[in-house]
Amino acid sequence: MLFQIENEYGPHSKLLGAAGQNYVNWAAKMAVEMGTGVPWVMCKEDNAPDPVINTCNGFYCDQFTPNKPYKPTIWTEAWSGWFSEFGGPIHKRPVQDLAFAVGRFIQKGGSFVNYYMVSFLLLT
Repeated sequence: MLFQIENEYGPHSKLLGAAGQNYVNWAAKMAVEMGTGVPWVMCKEDNAPDPVINTCNGFYCDQFTPNKPYKPTIWTEAWSGWFSEFGGPIHKRPVQDLAFAVGRFIQKGGSFVNYYMVSFLLLT
């Protein structure tokens, strides 16, 4: 089990500079001080402070490395597709591409993969 602090806040924290990093540090400290005994993660937050683990989200994460060498390499959102807007195109990802991406991630040291956004198309 993992607990997550924020979701993909990293790009925003970079734009905000010191204020963004202060928020990241505050949120991490608050979560860790809860004493849950469960690892905490931040998705797409390169500056996740110890002991919080930064993780990857996306179609491909084989080039991702954690911000410290002693943290595990985690892919919290292995995207199997993309959301569809009403009336818009239905985005599909071939299962072979997803399987290859996951295999390559594990081959390069990945330790955990979570599949995200499994979609079903119902035709009537």
